[in-house]
Parts: sequence; structure tokens; C-alpha cells
Amino acid sequence: MRPPVRIAGLAAVCCLALTACGGDGDSSTPAPSTPGSVPTSPAPTSLPTATPSGTKPTPTGPQGPMFPMTITRSGGIVGYDDSLVITADGTATVKLRGKSARCRVDAAVLRQISTAAATVDWHTLPAKPPPPRHPDDLVIAVSAAGGTARLDDPRVKSLSSLLTRLLGDASASEDTRKLCRPL
Repeated sequence: MRPPVRIAGLAAVCCLALTACGGDGDSSTPAPSTPGSVPTSPAPTSLPTATPSGTKPTPTGPQGPMFPMTITRSGGIVGYDDSLVITADGTATVKLRGKSARCRVDAAVLRQISTAAATVDWHTLPAKPPPPRHPDDLVIAVSAAGGTARLDDPRVKSLSSLLTRLLGDASASEDTRKLCRPL
């Protein structure tokens, strides 16, 4: 059995060879060439690319929708089980200590979150929530576009301080909130 890298390389070479041999469908005789000129053929419209064995192809193009975005806080010594779900229009559902409330995220903060979230490659993040690293570990995570990461993960660094502030604000009493006002 051949290693996958050899097979991928062989397939790429064969594809390139076949592309180079293919014509444009015109069976007429080639144009005469002058001494010293190099015959040309039309360039292929696209060349196949091979990815190295074991790597996942990186999607290109626009990111998937980043909303709804969910911020969760779980574990810790006090046993948190809180969440904040933000929709694209800024409406948020807050679940704290078993109680649920709704609020509207400040428009400027929502723009900052959207801008920061657009820099994250959500497709490379795992879908499952991160497990605690040790007993009583406080896990604060963000989920969007099918990916999930702890807020201390370098891949979501651009969102970390924004979402930490927003979660803290949403946890405060309704009359003191500044970033997520009650509806």
C-alpha cells in the first residue's frame, strides 16, 4: 500500500500532465512557428491543487454568520451555569442563577463584537464546549458559527475583553447595566 502523500503527489502530476496534453478541441494544424519562437498553448482555466496528507482544507470566502453568539460561564467554586446569547440585532437573552432576562446590547459594543468576531476563523474551532482543566475550573467560552473556544484561547483574543465586560455588565442588577440595557 502506498503512503497517501505519494498517491496525492502522483495524482497531482497526472492531472497536470493530462491538462498539458489536452487541446482546446480544435483539431486543425498548429500555427506555423518562426525560428526561435516557442509554441504556446492556451493556459488551463484552473489547476488542481493537492493538500498535504492529514490537513483540513481551509475554507475561503466569507465567514459564516457569527450570530447568534453564545457566551457561557460554568463551573468554578460557586458552580456557575450562566449564559448570554446575542443575536445579530443586539437582542440578548441572559440566564443567570436559573433566571432568564432579556436586554439590548449597546450598538457601539455590538459593532465592536461583530468586527472582532469577523477576525476569528470559527471553522477551525471545535464544536464541543471546552472541558474544565481542573476541578472547580471556571470555564468562560464563546460559541459562534459552529466553533467554540475558551475566552482565554489566543484564537479569540480579539473578543476576550469585550465579552468579559459584557458578561460582567449583564450579570449586574438591571438598573446599573450600561452595556446591555433591559428591554
